[in-house]
Amino acid sequence: MPSPSNPAVADDPTNLKARAALTESIRSECALMFAGAGFSAPAGFPTWTALLEKLEQLCARVGSGFTPNPELRDGDPLEYANTIQDHVRRATGSLAQYEAELQDFFKGPPQILQFHRDTVALPFRGFLTTNYDNTIQTALAKVEHEPADKHIIITEDNGRHRYDYLSGLPRRGTPRMVAHLHGYYWNPETIVLSARDYSRVYGTVGDNSVSRPLPDFLQNILSIWGLVFIGFSLKDPRLVAFLDAATARYQLWNRDIHFVLLETTTRTEASDRGKAEWLKSKYGVRTVFYDNTDGTHRNLYELIRELREQLAPSDASFATINARMMEGMTT
Repeated sequence: MPSPSNPAVADDPTNLKARAALTESIRSECALMFAGAGFSAPAGFPTWTALLEKLEQLCARVGSGFTPNPELRDGDPLEYANTIQDHVRRATGSLAQYEAELQDFFKGPPQILQFHRDTVALPFRGFLTTNYDNTIQTALAKVEHEPADKHIIITEDNGRHRYDYLSGLPRRGTPRMVAHLHGYYWNPETIVLSARDYSRVYGTVGDNSVSRPLPDFLQNILSIWGLVFIGFSLKDPRLVAFLDAATARYQLWNRDIHFVLLETTTRTEASDRGKAEWLKSKYGVRTVFYDNTDGTHRNLYELIRELREQLAPSDASFATINARMMEGMTT
């Protein structure tokens, strides 16, 4: 079967070894899928930049005094979100309109593509995401019908939900769930968008005086499970902030247990290899490249399809799992 990537990258021994290691990690059912914005964007949801631009419009509606700052928006989007929150709070006395805008922005039904179906068909033990939408659980519901509610919100202080998620991961045949690390659109007060929000949920480096749900949850995850990052870019502030916080707290430098699927092009190939070395040394994340010279990400979708052909159970197997779940609920 032809490789879905630029031959200069795909045939490189380092990338072939990384892809083989990724395949075995998923096959062993010791990996969790970690979805970024690139997973939800094909389903019709906005990029980080589009979201901030939408919130700029809200700032203009609620009151004068806010000046859009494209340089800060692109260079430090977390700090830019701070300025948006501050303006809305000053103009209206609360963040109610800000939260309503976030809810409206993400409440539409996702457009589920074959890429999404192939991804959730892989034998990941569970799913995590920094996205606020319901793309993963909608795709998952098409193959695993129960339970109907497949999400938990880690930034909510609900220890029972976190326990149920974590305790279910090692048990094969249990329903797979989606953990929203940075909040969920239906509960917009839980959304982590600004630098202030990150400090609130992660704490600061060296500050161990307060137990926080998200770092505690991640400590349990990272001590046992490998992560496969899909739909992230090296410039995604959510990925960088997450990795910074996790690495600092749990000393993950130069480990080789996590994977990220990253685009490369014929123009950026050399620098991308350097970035892959940086990801491994700084964050313990191994890179599997796919070519995106044409800008369509179709080779990522093809890579996921090939992994499904190698690793995923058949539709009949999914039907058996669902039947067992339903039987357990009625007995």
